Amino acid sequence: LETFKIYEKKGADPIKERVEEDYMSQVENFFTSVRTINKTDAHMLVQHFGTVAKVLQAEPEEWAAVPGIGPTKVRHLRQAFHEPFVKRAAAPADAAAEAEAFVATQGGGQARADARGAGSSDGAAAGAGSAAPGTGPL
Repeated sequence: LETFKIYEKKGADPIKERVEEDYMSQVENFFTSVRTINKTDAHMLVQHFGTVAKVLQAEPEEWAAVPGIGPTKVRHLRQAFHEPFVKRAAAPADAAAEAEAFVATQGGGQARADARGAGSSDGAAAGAGSAAPGTGPL
């Protein structure tokens, strides 16, 4: 509580993460952003390959040759460096086909929605007759 009171009226600068300026600290920050990769792994990768660029250009089998880098870490490195950040959406033709298949499996979803009174803007009329026993007006 005392610490909170000390920083209560101060800006965010004193409590923000400090980023080191030296090369190895930046390399560590870069590699440790990949899940399961720690500072020791970052040092081992750079020591083995020589530069960050060579690490990025290496094949997954080459990463596995580095001490401390096992199959899980190789998989996470491959996902981070060789796969797109955002998965691509289905092509419009594929999306239309999927939508038609969905409607077909739902048995004509619009007809069912109309039968339930989905088009009504009066909430009371749509829910009339569907109240639980004993909850209606007295």
